Amino acid sequence: FVPESYLNFIKEFDGSVISFVSFYGSKKSSRFGHLLDAIAELQEYGFSDEYFPFAKDPAGSVFAIAKDGSILYFDIDDYEFENPKKLADSFEEFVGECVLGKKADFHEDSKHYQFLKSLGWMD
Repeated sequence: FVPESYLNFIKEFDGSVISFVSFYGSKKSSRFGHLLDAIAELQEYGFSDEYFPFAKDPAGSVFAIAKDGSILYFDIDDYEFENPKKLADSFEEFVGECVLGKKADFHEDSKHYQFLKSLGWMD
């Protein structure tokens, strides 16, 4: 149930950080956490295989793909993984709107915002 857009993304940006999201990577990408290790650890704590965890935020909260393709956010304080928040209908929407777009929490004076603006990604 993992969308092709995610697979293409991870092939290009294996184990990367964009804004506040650290995307898990392969064993070749040792910088931001290995995907298979993250899945195994989360499942030890009861994370359902109904979701595919693909990233985390700085606090350790988890971003996951649901079987319907939507993107869910599991807060680090939700120890039972029972109350996910839906962030987007698809991986493309998540990256385009929540990470880089109008739903992202950017401040115009941040270095990250200025960098994206210099690339022409921000208005």
